[in-house]
Amino acid sequence: MAFRLLYLVFVILSSVLPAAAAVLVAETEQATSLSGSLENLVDPNGALALADILSGPEAQRFEPLPGFVNRGYLTGASWTRFTYTTPAGGSAVWYLRLVPAILDDVRVYVQVGQNPASPASYREYQLGDHFPLAGRQLRHLDMLAPLPATVAPRNVYIRVRTTSTHNLQAWLYSPDNLIAWSGTYALLNGLMLGIYLVVVVVNAFYAVVARSALFAWYSLFVLCHFVRHMGLDGALLALWPTGTHHFNDWLVGGGVALGLCAYSLFAVALFDARQGRPWLHRYLQANILIGALTFVSIAFGWYGRLAPIMVISFLVLSCVAPVLALGACRRDEPGSMLVMFGFVVVLFPAIPRLLSVLGTVPSTWVSTNAYLFGVIAQAVVMTMALIQRLHISQQQLLAVTRQAEARATEMVEDRTRELSIKSLKLEQALVEKQEALEHESRFLDMISHEYRTPLAIIQTSIDIMELQEQQQGREPSPALPRIQHAVERLEDIIESTRSREQMALRTGRHPRERFAITSLISEVRAAAIDFWERSVLCPDDPSPCEVEANRSLLRTVLLNLLDNAMKYSPPEQPVTLRVETVADQVELRVINHTALPLPMDIESLFLKFHRGANSTGTNGSGLGLHLARGMVMQQGGSLTLMADAAGDVVALMKLPLAPCNT
Repeated sequence: MAFRLLYLVFVILSSVLPAAAAVLVAETEQATSLSGSLENLVDPNGALALADILSGPEAQRFEPLPGFVNRGYLTGASWTRFTYTTPAGGSAVWYLRLVPAILDDVRVYVQVGQNPASPASYREYQLGDHFPLAGRQLRHLDMLAPLPATVAPRNVYIRVRTTSTHNLQAWLYSPDNLIAWSGTYALLNGLMLGIYLVVVVVNAFYAVVARSALFAWYSLFVLCHFVRHMGLDGALLALWPTGTHHFNDWLVGGGVALGLCAYSLFAVALFDARQGRPWLHRYLQANILIGALTFVSIAFGWYGRLAPIMVISFLVLSCVAPVLALGACRRDEPGSMLVMFGFVVVLFPAIPRLLSVLGTVPSTWVSTNAYLFGVIAQAVVMTMALIQRLHISQQQLLAVTRQAEARATEMVEDRTRELSIKSLKLEQALVEKQEALEHESRFLDMISHEYRTPLAIIQTSIDIMELQEQQQGREPSPALPRIQHAVERLEDIIESTRSREQMALRTGRHPRERFAITSLISEVRAAAIDFWERSVLCPDDPSPCEVEANRSLLRTVLLNLLDNAMKYSPPEQPVTLRVETVADQVELRVINHTALPLPMDIESLFLKFHRGANSTGTNGSGLGLHLARGMVMQQGGSLTLMADAAGDVVALMKLPLAPCNT
């Protein structure tokens, strides 16, 4: 029973613990992968030399690997070894191909002597992107080291120290296989770079033509992939073999870091993160910050410390983007189906690839190349999606524009019809007004003719009475001058009214003149004394002012207001005519005392044929205030009635001041 239990434990441990790496036997017909034939040792401080690992305790610390080397981002170095044999009668030289080409410092130690424990039995080859291509023994875009043909097992040690991920893959080639692979790889590499470049140009073209930030950010993202691929697979070595090693880290690491920034900015524009999605906007801003810091860290040698955070950010964004695209599909946004497919097509190869970069899962040739082809597919599909999105948006915009134009045309037609109708009504009103003016002129001519005869008789009678009084030696009657002034006032009113109406009939407006308001006040005050034999108080206005109006109309208005004040105030109470300049107006107040208060509805006093409650026993028809307000409004002013704090009635007339002469 105990024996069976020990046997079961042995079986379990043998299935869990990796077995020692087997001797690699090179194949003639095809490239021989070293996956499963490698052993690895981590050198945290990077202090071990070849002599330290050939013998002693370090030689026993090598661990067999199930696949290729994948240690993630190490701060030190790592050693990898394998044992190989070649078939008898084959090529005298075989070639060890190591990828990726971005590893900084790669030293390959190939056993050429008989003693595997002696450092003198090994030949060193210095590779890596920090070592110029011109100084290598084999000038090839990949890292190549020649291995001598051997039937007996021989050892090869590989030391790697790099700021990028410790991800090492290796194959063994015969010369013929290497030539065939180099041609095929150059063709595929050129095709991928060409697709990248075409996608960059197409997106940049639409970014300029459509003025779209969406195309601009995606063009920058694909350009970062293009630059990264140039450094990652050694394509730039063919263009500049003597200087590429100086800035290859910037091409690869900077391409990935700036790619994260561009990808995040693309997501901000695509999903409209600034509007309504503050959490998404802050997350993408954090990604942009991580990418920028990682890019800057290259100059200080800290890329290996920040790169894992950047890779995790890329991994999370690759998972978040399809979810957001699915939401866009549910909202039926333009081109959302292709956008989601573009994110999904790179998601599945991206997850194992990014995890392998972190050293979490084994790195294989399939996962590496599947990710590259996934990125190419995404670039093509996403470009098609963006073009479709732009096309649909333009169609929608065109439809909206056409609808707006149709509505605008309809509104213009409606407005034109309204203007035509209003124009006809206005022309009809003008004709009616012209006819009314003509009727009014004829009426005034008739009134003038009918009034002149009795006025002439009255004037003749006054002259006869004055002549008789002179002949009889009597004093002139005081009533005769008042009658004379009344006759003159009626003649003046008739004559000025006829002249105004004739001018209005010709020009459409009443004549105006510029005059000092004080002269008009003096004229009205003198006429008031002659008419009513009562004094009119006129306090002097300290600021002289001028108005531009019809002097005769204003004189008539003031005499009408004074006439009302005289009729509705006790004889012993004075009537005041006050002038005051306020801002750009002149205010004329006719103030009188009355025993009865003003009615609640003061505006009713300005209605036609309306008279106040205290008008009983006085002459009038209820037209005076109505006509007076109309005359004042013709001059651009206003006329109101109010009661002041002392209980007096105030007729307030406001007129605009004449503009200053320049």
